[in-house]
Amino acid sequence: MGIRELNGMELECCFCSQGVRAGIVNPCNLSILTNIDKLSDRQDNQLFFCHVECFKIALHDDIKERLVLKQLTFE
Repeated sequence: MGIRELNGMELECCFCSQGVRAGIVNPCNLSILTNIDKLSDRQDNQLFFCHVECFKIALHDDIKERLVLKQLTFE
């Protein structure tokens, strides 16, 4: 599975490093916002892409129970 492009950007899963192809819930992105307790000029934001399956594997079971996303189920 090759790396897929979105608006000229290559999409690579931050968990498995494989390309992310479009699907019902893929591609997904994870946004990391640092220093959330600081003023916005001290914050930084970075975006990562992933497969929903890789994301589900990475989550702790207690967190999975609280996550609610349309068309995303944990079976």
